[in-house]
Amino acid sequence: MDVPGIISAVVGGAASAGMLFALQRAASGWPEVEDGAFELRYPPLFRWGVGIAGALLFGFAIVAFGFKAFGPPDPELDEVIWTAVPIIGVLGAVSLLEIFVRYQVDEEGIRGRTAFRGTRSMRWEDVVEVKFSNTMQWFRLQSSDLTTLRASGLLRGAQALPRVIERYVAPDVAAAALEAYEGRPRGIR
Repeated sequence: MDVPGIISAVVGGAASAGMLFALQRAASGWPEVEDGAFELRYPPLFRWGVGIAGALLFGFAIVAFGFKAFGPPDPELDEVIWTAVPIIGVLGAVSLLEIFVRYQVDEEGIRGRTAFRGTRSMRWEDVVEVKFSNTMQWFRLQSSDLTTLRASGLLRGAQALPRVIERYVAPDVAAAALEAYEGRPRGIR
């Protein structure tokens, strides 16, 4: 029996659960509504934490490649560097992109910057499909021109999004997503 491995898994799992709980609590604040418009954005705690973690991961990848280029030859280390380090570098870069996600929501529609697809916008009247993922905790909206926008439930102000969707999107388009949102597990509200 690998006791240190079990202890490590339990401590790591508890730390991860604690961080997700803190993030969910930080994101649970209602947005500041100004003239019927509000902003969806990750809480500052999340942006700082992910920014630091992303910079460390990306920096680690650069240092590891530097060590490979200027360090002593080691075939076992080469295998690790050429497989794991690019993955770590990509995770770091993606993490850094995620902290800039921000949406403006008003009676006209939703627009903003996504992590992977740049700036997106859609008018409420153009929305032809709305889905809610219980697993990923996000709303996925698709417009008639096939533009897709995902809004995470961890964004501060996300609690107001279902009401806006209910108000401005055609009922037959939004009904299933709103029902899935209302039926999600209690701890995620």
